[in-house]
Amino acid sequence: MTIREKALSEFQKYRKEQLGKANGLVQCPYCRKFLLWQESVAVHYIPRQFRSLEVEPMNVFAGHSLCNGIDQQQSNAGEYHERFRQWIIDNYGEWQVLWLENRKRVLVKHGTHFYENLIEEIKNERRKEKKGQTEKE
Repeated sequence: MTIREKALSEFQKYRKEQLGKANGLVQCPYCRKFLLWQESVAVHYIPRQFRSLEVEPMNVFAGHSLCNGIDQQQSNAGEYHERFRQWIIDNYGEWQVLWLENRKRVLVKHGTHFYENLIEEIKNERRKEKKGQTEKE
């Protein structure tokens, strides 16, 4: 596993945890059904190949594996992608979708240092959250 793959995996898991933090549930942006965050997969509105958005929280949500697979089969251009787009608009506003769609055109090449720092930041955030939970108990 490359450092990029490891960093993206950690980021996606952390993002799902954050989305499910309130009650353990997340809403699939495709079918709008709720599921446990642990049973979800990370779904990207703009595919990860667009590096300018690969670790943008507003591009990564949690959803059903089947729904995400259908979106990918439709090359992120069919009915399922439109459902995802509308879900973002309904929950965050049209400006968010437009920002993501325009941001994907920005060329970005992250180096090893970027991904190492991302992994470290996620570890630090988890430590802070764990420490905060311990202090509450």
